[in-house]
Amino acid sequence: MRWLVAIVLAACGDNLSAIDAAIDARRIDAAPIDAACEVFELASCEGSTARLTLESFDGCAAPMTREVTCATTCAIDFARVNLGRRTMFSLEPVIFCAETPVMFAGAACGPTLCLPTRAVLANDGTVASQPYIACGEEFCIPRIPPVIAGYGSPCTPSAYDERDPDRSACVAGGSTEICVGDWECPAQMLCDDQVADRPVCKPGPRGSR
Repeated sequence: MRWLVAIVLAACGDNLSAIDAAIDARRIDAAPIDAACEVFELASCEGSTARLTLESFDGCAAPMTREVTCATTCAIDFARVNLGRRTMFSLEPVIFCAETPVMFAGAACGPTLCLPTRAVLANDGTVASQPYIACGEEFCIPRIPPVIAGYGSPCTPSAYDERDPDRSACVAGGSTEICVGDWECPAQMLCDDQVADRPVCKPGPRGSR
């Protein structure tokens, strides 16, 4: 009887190993990406379609996509923006939808990890306040606002290359950065999709250069 149990357990173990291997083969984040394989996370939100894609530009890894259709529209409309090298999805595409409720300090982190947050605008369209939070294991906690080095300095416009994770941008007001949400912009700034071919960080009101 003992040898029969051993055979059954061994067979089950082999099947479980095969299943685990199949799952790992489907998951780009199951193991560290080989150093020679550059895989990036690209985000877009156009009209009402929000999308995240893990993609290697040289084909060393199969692309993986998460996509949602917003009930209303995108909070900020943008073509594909490179979020940098990733071994797994870092965001949820629903955070780009206008109807997605904002997160706040003290809330449970949840699947969106304390995003989105949005700039609160004054009557004249300028930024009155902007919460900056991050997931502190279980709950959203305050964080330091981001900084754009050299903001407003003279610059030369150039076309955006989605293969390059550098998000520097040049607008009428000088040097800034491409953004995908207000939370990526420094204090007193918002992510504006009305002044350039991709949204950029700038003081309000929206649409003003």
